[in-house]
Amino acid sequence: MYYFVIERYVQLKLAIGEHFYDIDQIGIKFYSLRFKKWMHLNAQDFLHEFYTGQHGFKIQQLWEFLINSALLEGLIVFAIGVIISIVFFTAQGKKTIIKAKIRGADFVRSRNLAKMLKSAKKASKICFGDLLLVKNSERLHILITGTTGTGKTNMLNELLPQIRFSGLIIFLTAYNP
Repeated sequence: MYYFVIERYVQLKLAIGEHFYDIDQIGIKFYSLRFKKWMHLNAQDFLHEFYTGQHGFKIQQLWEFLINSALLEGLIVFAIGVIISIVFFTAQGKKTIIKAKIRGADFVRSRNLAKMLKSAKKASKICFGDLLLVKNSERLHILITGTTGTGKTNMLNELLPQIRFSGLIIFLTAYNP
């Protein structure tokens, strides 16, 4: 590992130094484990000795292992992790959707709402087309909004006869000061 770090440093020194110096002038001072002394070598000579010696062979084997085996194993582990993540987050999302409703409204068709109200015995006799009102909500406020031509007046014209028939007291005269 010691020689590998030095080799990386020499490669960096060569890559940067070749723009400023002649390649033969770039050198490195390092402690040789084989000769047990400090040595000074030309950077290219160091690289040649490094790759032709035993350290270079071991580093080459390490690179081949990393590229061939470890890379493949890493990709397999990554793919398995992605698949597990997708399954986990999909299941979590479905659980979140299925959880009991805390508040808010659900959009359902008017026929489905009518069936739900009738089965719960909360359906009023007053309705807007297919849409039944909730029982005992006839005296509560009803907001009818819409732009010109959306049928607000038609809706009220449909609602008034049903209210009269049910016997509820209604005030039809407008306030005129």
